[in-house]
Amino acid sequence: MKQVAVYHMWSNPGEPKPYCNIRTPTVPSIALLRAVSDIDIVVLDLSTAPGDWGPFPEKLQFQVKTWHPDLYDQSSKIEGWRHLSRIFDIFEWAKTEDYDVVHYVDTDVFFFQSPDFLNGNPSKFCWDGWNTGYFYCSPKHNQEFLTRFKEHVFEAIESSEVRDEMKKDVGYDAWYGVWDEMILAHMKKEEPDLFDILPKHDHCTARTLAECPSSKVRLFHGNGSIAQNPITGAKHNRGLIPLMAKEFFLALKSKLSDDDLKTIYGEPVIDYYEGKRFSLLARASRLEDCIGDDGLYHLNKMLARRSVI
Repeated sequence: MKQVAVYHMWSNPGEPKPYCNIRTPTVPSIALLRAVSDIDIVVLDLSTAPGDWGPFPEKLQFQVKTWHPDLYDQSSKIEGWRHLSRIFDIFEWAKTEDYDVVHYVDTDVFFFQSPDFLNGNPSKFCWDGWNTGYFYCSPKHNQEFLTRFKEHVFEAIESSEVRDEMKKDVGYDAWYGVWDEMILAHMKKEEPDLFDILPKHDHCTARTLAECPSSKVRLFHGNGSIAQNPITGAKHNRGLIPLMAKEFFLALKSKLSDDDLKTIYGEPVIDYYEGKRFSLLARASRLEDCIGDDGLYHLNKMLARRSVI
């Protein structure tokens, strides 16, 4: 069975080069995926200008494809049109490719184990039923899903009443206006046969990690987590998670040299975490102690004052 992992990202004007953008940490995520799998990896880059990926596509064996988002024409109607475009873009890209299974991977998803072994049935849309930071399917066997998804998306774009009804199914509001979890939550309720819900350990976040056997955890998704940059103070630097967690840092060093890591992160940031790293899997039960007043998991609170390695 031929499989591929696809990233869907873009750089905004004024942001760092893609390989050292730790707000959108595509390269660290790919490095950790490459540490556990030889799966094909493709990045669909929606940036208005080609990005500088440095030596990393060759070093980590991934391809970058410049991509024009399918929902570009809706950009004046909804804030989150690029995010909403990803399922359409992945299915469109897959039309000309010969893959049996396509995995979508958010840039803040970090793998403990290979995604190659499938717990879900890819003839359906496989996700955790809540978040689309990781999902997979066989596009050629999910055309009915795509048709229905498209219908619901455009109904929601054009009607505030439809949006309000769908928000009841997803249970929260978001700045995107229309977003894929909102659509999929509604579809899961109305058309459950289109989906296969993955076991919790296939898509862990800080909210769920402690509930999963550590030996089965496939990945950690930074959704709902805050990783604050110790040098700049920026709060949304989830690309720092691989420097903070012992398991990920060791895996990074298996695929990237010390010079590579300095190129991505900068030496002061790397030095800061020396002697402070923690085992994310062994200390998952401590994550609930990191919840801030904002309801998010502030992972800097997990850092040790001395080495716990």
